[in-house]
Amino acid sequence: MERYPVEIGTEYKDRKGRLCRVVDIYKTFNHAGELVSTSYVVEHEFMGQMVTEKNICKVTIQRAIQG
Repeated sequence: MERYPVEIGTEYKDRKGRLCRVVDIYKTFNHAGELVSTSYVVEHEFMGQMVTEKNICKVTIQRAIQG
């Protein structure tokens, strides 16, 4: 079991102090059905609007949760 699991709904503060929330997980598979990559979609508020960032890596989120 992972020490800092990242699932949809996970909240953390990024380096700029913004509260971010994981809203989706993208998994890419090759033709053989093997998992090639995993990235996360994150939302945060900026000037009253929700901004979506794609292609956030797991380690970035785990580091923020840990710290």
